[in-house]
Amino acid sequence: MPRVMLQDPFGMCFTICTRNVETTLHAWFDEVLPWLFVPGRPGIDDFDVLWPRITVHPMWAWKRGGPAAPDWHIDSRVLGRIEEFPAKNGDEGLRELLSLRRRFERELALMPITGR
Repeated sequence: MPRVMLQDPFGMCFTICTRNVETTLHAWFDEVLPWLFVPGRPGIDDFDVLWPRITVHPMWAWKRGGPAAPDWHIDSRVLGRIEEFPAKNGDEGLRELLSLRRRFERELALMPITGR
């Protein structure tokens, strides 16, 4: 998987770079996500939950001849976009990351490419 940056509701950032989605990234999500959301206080706050935000950048596989095979979208129309990330653990984090990827794919399919 790519370089992932999570930001808690107060601005603290947590970053990981790994291509090992099912193991390393899942374990990292399990470690940090439980601390990155803020539940609202009924009758006091005007929100239910403040979720962390995520930014994803591609990692490249280094092969003979230079980098190749990016593992995330490299289209500038979605590259580096900051999105709300409603997940509390590793399982939810991986599901949400896949959902984000699919949403970007749908958006890119509908967006016209300009400048050609």
